[in-house]
Amino acid sequence: MRTQLERWSEQTGDLGGTPEEDLIERMWPGRKQPVTAVPTIAIKDKPKLAIIRCATDGASIGYRLSDDGPWQLYSKPIEREGIKMLQAKAIRIGYKESQIATMDL
Repeated sequence: MRTQLERWSEQTGDLGGTPEEDLIERMWPGRKQPVTAVPTIAIKDKPKLAIIRCATDGASIGYRLSDDGPWQLYSKPIEREGIKMLQAKAIRIGYKESQIATMDL
């Protein structure tokens, strides 16, 4: 059984047996946690849409429509009819959260 596990670990590149300190150094060289890039907000006029992107691969984007509104997961362009303000932030697992991008519409 152990031989099969070792073979599988080699074939898949599994890091399950790697000490935590080594994994941290591998993920964060110099133990410096990377920061998720600030999202960009682009405006399209026809149709009236707001498009949010993040330069950090694998990041999830959240947005809200007021300073105290609930955060929502961004999954498609936002219809901006009647919206006055848009905020967006991004996070990737293992990274620090981005700063908030704000755009008055």
